[in-house]
Amino acid sequence: MRSFYRYFIVSLVILFFASGCGGNSSTKSVFLQSDAEGLWEMVGYGYYEKELYCSTGSLNINASGTITGGDLMNFGFDKEIFTGGGLTITEGANVSGIIDIYLPDITSHLKYKVLDGQMTLDKTMILYAGRFPVPNLGIGILIKREGSFSSADIEGQWAFSLENGFFSVSLDNAGAIKSCNAAFISGDAASCNGSFLVGPDGSVTAHIEVAKKFIIPIDLKGQMNTGKNLINLAGNSPSRFEGTSTLAFRRNTASPHIKGIWKIFRLSHNETIYGELTIDENGNVLSGNWKEVYGKTGAFMRGSLTAAHDGHLSGSLTTSTGFTYTVIGGQISEDNTIVTGIDKDSSGLSGFMILVKTP
Repeated sequence: MRSFYRYFIVSLVILFFASGCGGNSSTKSVFLQSDAEGLWEMVGYGYYEKELYCSTGSLNINASGTITGGDLMNFGFDKEIFTGGGLTITEGANVSGIIDIYLPDITSHLKYKVLDGQMTLDKTMILYAGRFPVPNLGIGILIKREGSFSSADIEGQWAFSLENGFFSVSLDNAGAIKSCNAAFISGDAASCNGSFLVGPDGSVTAHIEVAKKFIIPIDLKGQMNTGKNLINLAGNSPSRFEGTSTLAFRRNTASPHIKGIWKIFRLSHNETIYGELTIDENGNVLSGNWKEVYGKTGAFMRGSLTAAHDGHLSGSLTTSTGFTYTVIGGQISEDNTIVTGIDKDSSGLSGFMILVKTP
């Protein structure tokens, strides 16, 4: 009887760990089409004839992925009204689809194509590359509007790219900037002050004054996610009639690591690319591929991305076409699922890069 009892206990322990209930096990997110349901706040970046155009709006999606409404304002260009279409989400959290739009100013019906996208592991954000009527190509960011918020939810350390610079800011519980430093593609450094205000619905209003050779005031509006660690923002900048956009996230100052399979999106004057990177525990790129929005394909031949103890990102990626993208400023997010930064390619052109961890 004692032997049977011992055998029974051992069997229970084996079953406990085999079923994924052990303390060191991890559960894999399951993604469904219904995860797209909701009201999403939308920010976009795109190039038209070498000029960056930014946009802001909202998108309504039902449980089957059908788009039931929304609109988008392209700064300095045109307004789009969403009239139909849909987005498809796979089990691997890949997103694609077509959005039907109406352009009131020119009374025209066109298509907005989401070619390749990725939902974040917490299901609160979708990032994608696509072909857009206004402008021609670019990157879009959707953050789901849900949950309740307070002004104190903004407190902490945040990072974002803006106007060819990468900013790290510390905010107090009222949203005021306590400290700020920024590195620019040009090699310049700057400081900033201002505030980020959070509404009860997670809407965010930001006013940033960048101190370089003179003060540059930037006003932005956007949405915080339910995890309270991501914000998409777009607004006005005195340096460009076409607006400015960004993705801000809480910095990882505790346990940054970059190992995993990542979906990569990169925007520059010449191209918008999307693809995938496999990175080992030392930050080395083991494999990778990319595709331009208009069809050219290639691979990442080598590279390394390293996240320092404070989440600061450094490194470079070299493509099969001979270009090397060197990170000028970047960060990994608090939960190690988002990487973003600004980079400069080997021809001297700047780029904006986001990586999203896949399931």
